[in-house]
Amino acid sequence: MRLRLGVAPQNYVIIKPLGISVDDAVAPEAVKMSDDRIGINPSIDRAIYNHFIEDNNQVAAYSGLPKHILRFKGYVEFPSHISSVDFYQRLAHGIPLVIPSPSLLKSLVEAKHHRLFPYFDDLNRMSIATNRSWSEFVDYYDKDIERFVYYFDTLDELEIFIKTDASKFDTKDTRLKAPEFFRAKGGFRDQVVDAWRKILLA
Repeated sequence: MRLRLGVAPQNYVIIKPLGISVDDAVAPEAVKMSDDRIGINPSIDRAIYNHFIEDNNQVAAYSGLPKHILRFKGYVEFPSHISSVDFYQRLAHGIPLVIPSPSLLKSLVEAKHHRLFPYFDDLNRMSIATNRSWSEFVDYYDKDIERFVYYFDTLDELEIFIKTDASKFDTKDTRLKAPEFFRAKGGFRDQVVDAWRKILLA
């Protein structure tokens, strides 16, 4: 608000998206993989999409419900927002997400290879104003979340993820640990719900 409107609010709180309810959450024991390909969000830049999807039987273009994405060994996503409900939904269901590192995302945007993330002007101003890295304002690189996410620094590294055998893919055990993190009593979900409750019932 301060950067966009010139207004400096005295009291404010940033609440992250919840993205999932307890009823929607998939129990870790129900998480099963039946497809050894990697899924990729078809909304990415066409040149990158074509490079990885054409004549590649290890990649599947797919954008759907988390319970359907779970069948893939992992899911490639190029951030198109600073925060996304879909991002939290997928993690809460235990989907191993493969995402470009902050440096790669920025270089792709600057080279006009990824036009769906038009936020760097604002993020750079926030970075200068707060003396913090711009990536700290993007949920895809949140310190509490990064332990469940797989980052790649180059498109060659993405190629390695694509070719990794399904049985050796999820080295962070995201399929089990991410749902546990989101469902833990007093944890992430409860904190988000409590924050919304304080606002809506104030």
